[in-house]
Amino acid sequence: MESDDERIMLLRMKEEIGRITGEILDLYEQFEKGVEMQPEHGVAARPVNAGEITRRIKRVVSLLESIARSGAPERDMADFNRLAAQIVHYGDLVGYRFVKIHILTFCSAADAVAIEDIGNGLRVDIPGIAISSFRTDIPLHI
Repeated sequence: MESDDERIMLLRMKEEIGRITGEILDLYEQFEKGVEMQPEHGVAARPVNAGEITRRIKRVVSLLESIARSGAPERDMADFNRLAAQIVHYGDLVGYRFVKIHILTFCSAADAVAIEDIGNGLRVDIPGIAISSFRTDIPLHI
């Protein structure tokens, strides 16, 4: 049974995940609107704020792993780690316009974490992610 402090900590982590995923989506939206690109990447458009997106994605993964350790220790977090790595590496390799579906999936799945008080403890449900590493959104205009 979790203590009140542990319950509060888990709920705060979930709230922080929601705030950070909102920031990730805002940063990506700025990029999509054409706010400052790094010219040295040529056709692989990398937003100036790519480092901010990466830092926030890593923080979300860290929070999810902490929640899993506390409330769902049997949950393997490899799918979240894999998707986070795909976003960062594919974004740098072929351009962030091609990882939109990955970013949306990552943020949606992270936001869908459910923490429920079941009387004698908390039930933590962390959804799985099933997305092909080859799935991309091809922009109609570049």
